[in-house]
Amino acid sequence: MYSELMNKFLENSEDIVGIIVADRENEIPLHYSLKKSVDLKEVEEIAKAVVKSLKTYETTKSKADLITMIFNTNDFSIIADDYQDNNKVLIILFRPNYLVVKIASSNAEYLRKIIELIKSGN
Repeated sequence: MYSELMNKFLENSEDIVGIIVADRENEIPLHYSLKKSVDLKEVEEIAKAVVKSLKTYETTKSKADLITMIFNTNDFSIIADDYQDNNKVLIILFRPNYLVVKIASSNAEYLRKIIELIKSGN
């Protein structure tokens, strides 16, 4: 069931290159579907890193929150959605910098200037 739904999700999403459902406790991918060639080891590394980050953030909170995190790497923009009650994490892989571009498209010039300031050390 996961496989069929995930494949259909990818077919209808031009900017999404992969989707992973990871086991929260064991930090491993349970189900995944990818558009581009990504080996299993990379999928495992992404799942492990994302779940660890969610767990680390969780330790800073006094009570459980619904946690959604965004990560950017050279290969992907990643959204991770934590489903603690079901012991699963949903991970969606977008093409690199897609989220930054999408969110900032109307304010691209301002964002570019902010990034330049950060990089300049000011």
